[in-house]
Amino acid sequence: MGGSEEKSKKVGTVLAFAAVAAAVLMIVTANNENLNHTMGSGLSEYISSKASAEEKSESKDGEGSSEISSEISSEISSEISEGAEDDVKGGYVIRENEAGIRAESEIERLIAEIMITEYEAVARLENADITKFFEEPDSENALLNQTVLNYWVGMRSNSLNNLKLDEYELGIQYEEINELEDGCLEVKIIEDSRVRFEFLKGEDSYTSGMPHIFIFRKNESGYSLVSRERDEGSYILIDEMYEERKQEGNATELFAQIERVLIDASKAAAETLKQQWEEYEKDPEEYERPRIDWDVDYDAEAAVEYANSWVGKTETLRNPEWGEYDDYGGNCNNFISQCLFAGGIPMDTKGTIGVQWKWYGEGVNERQTKKGRSYSWTGVGHFYQYCLHNTGYGLVAWTDGNYFAGQKGDIMQCGILDAWKHSVIITECVKDENGVTIDYLTASNTSDRINYPASAYAYPELRVIRIFGWNKK
Repeated sequence: MGGSEEKSKKVGTVLAFAAVAAAVLMIVTANNENLNHTMGSGLSEYISSKASAEEKSESKDGEGSSEISSEISSEISSEISEGAEDDVKGGYVIRENEAGIRAESEIERLIAEIMITEYEAVARLENADITKFFEEPDSENALLNQTVLNYWVGMRSNSLNNLKLDEYELGIQYEEINELEDGCLEVKIIEDSRVRFEFLKGEDSYTSGMPHIFIFRKNESGYSLVSRERDEGSYILIDEMYEERKQEGNATELFAQIERVLIDASKAAAETLKQQWEEYEKDPEEYERPRIDWDVDYDAEAAVEYANSWVGKTETLRNPEWGEYDDYGGNCNNFISQCLFAGGIPMDTKGTIGVQWKWYGEGVNERQTKKGRSYSWTGVGHFYQYCLHNTGYGLVAWTDGNYFAGQKGDIMQCGILDAWKHSVIITECVKDENGVTIDYLTASNTSDRINYPASAYAYPELRVIRIFGWNKK
């Protein structure tokens, strides 16, 4: 879910920072150091697709596979719910696709187990052991997946808002099943979800289009999970950090170090936001007051209406009139640029190199002509630089304001360790009982998210770009 031209910082730099940061930042909480192997759940039901068993017979390639039985569903629910003190309402559904692709019931059960366990952990912000689902629990990939889960729990635990879940429904669609040369089975799925964060009090937030690739090995006792890859920001970030240093030490130790660095960074980010909110709370109107002039107003309502029209709840949506960059680093900034254009902000071909904002085609072209695209249309950092430096004709934006002074239609960017990864559009301000903004609901692309709180993204460092309008010359 990153920006198309943004590159992650190399881990050598990140872990060099870690060596210094570790001396001054707090150690990960005991809850993050010790895995809780007994996961609680209020999982009320486990929903599989409704095709009859007679219509689907088990097969190795998954073209016709058996249903996950109600007995297995109950077993998963019972195992996860042991020891639960609270009630999280959970659901799991396998979505049908046109090709009718399904996996064998044992594989579907293994995928369900690991993903439900992850959702339950994130719902309660309590760590859980998912390495036990892997053929080799101490393998690099098992430890990578565990570190990603630990990071999500730790990062959200550090948030200023209560990011526990009251409810979730996890959806899975089987996209492709392939037998590999070594005899293993490759299973590609797409994840979607509907969740309710406790602090939003009944508001539904949606994610769609999250790809996973599972590799299973057939053995005498059935199938075992070899690996699971995810096309998701925190997974990619942690994988890159590990790959840079994997030759320097033990995998378990390196992943633990990466986890501490990232969770400590999220604590520091939360402290920064807390300080900004305490200042903002004193006089919100003063911080929200524009400090610059412009010629033509931005139509924030039109921008948000466009945003909500091109984000899918259970599957990704893309406007065919524009290019797509999901496979080139992410579609997020392309999406928010489209939103601003829908809100009346004109393309800017008048600026010098680096100070243009346009999309007339796929190829990069920073000449003052209506051809190609600028880096700022699709890149997170480049867009910020355009907003910061543009003068005269085109977009009028403010990059230096208080984070909580944002308004509907403004742009929020998020990152970690000063690497900015993702752009989203604010669709609504979340306010406390005194009417003071405490968070934003957003819409975004790459994996589509709608009605999603800004504080719940994978990256805890947050900044807002105020969008006011544009100048005619």
